[in-house]
Amino acid sequence: MTSRYPDRLDPEHNDKYLLRGATLCGCLDIPKIEPPAWLPPNPVFVPFSQRERRVEKDTVVCFNEADFIFRDVIEHPDGYIDDLARFGAIVSPDCSMYRDAPLARQVANLYLNRRTGSFLQRHGLTVIPQIRWGSRSTFTLDVFPQRIAFLGVEPRTDVAIGSYGCFQSHEDKQVFLEGFDAMIENLSPRRVFVYGGGASFFETLSVAERGTSIVNCPDWITRLHRKDNDKKWEAEL
Repeated sequence: MTSRYPDRLDPEHNDKYLLRGATLCGCLDIPKIEPPAWLPPNPVFVPFSQRERRVEKDTVVCFNEADFIFRDVIEHPDGYIDDLARFGAIVSPDCSMYRDAPLARQVANLYLNRRTGSFLQRHGLTVIPQIRWGSRSTFTLDVFPQRIAFLGVEPRTDVAIGSYGCFQSHEDKQVFLEGFDAMIENLSPRRVFVYGGGASFFETLSVAERGTSIVNCPDWITRLHRKDNDKKWEAEL
């Protein structure tokens, strides 16, 4: 049956437009984000809402914020190509995957993460895949024939994860660790950029022998406080 929709509608409702040229992966047809060919040597991660405060080629724009802040990027990514091209790279949007959310919502947000990242990459941006898992069903074989949290990402590439809210309870920490181990086992990433704190915790994880490096990226607030402290220290000299 021929689609009754025009070729180009509101991107939120027109996957045909956003997926043009995309490679779809796995049992859920998740859009693929190719490995980034180049990244800034010393990337500085800046949240989307603060991007105008640091327009530099070593800036990596990330989306570790409330979903409503970057909703328009998800719905209209073509309107942000020139904006985001000013920076060295971006991370694919960190759409929420709460463990207690319906599994259908978790799958949908995984799809939006990869769809947006794939679209922007195919329009010339350097994109780091954001890996986010929710309930155990997203990184085990309990429900799906594949570990869906890792679909659309090639092994041995650089990836990013966020640690905000992942250690609020013992169960949160346990599920996070299980998902992290599943990511390392299934993707064997070259580097994992960790945004959101917990540097001392991640330093205890034994991943180097598996060929993976952990790169702790200070969150924006921490970086601002550090900058303020540096200025105060310099003023006292």
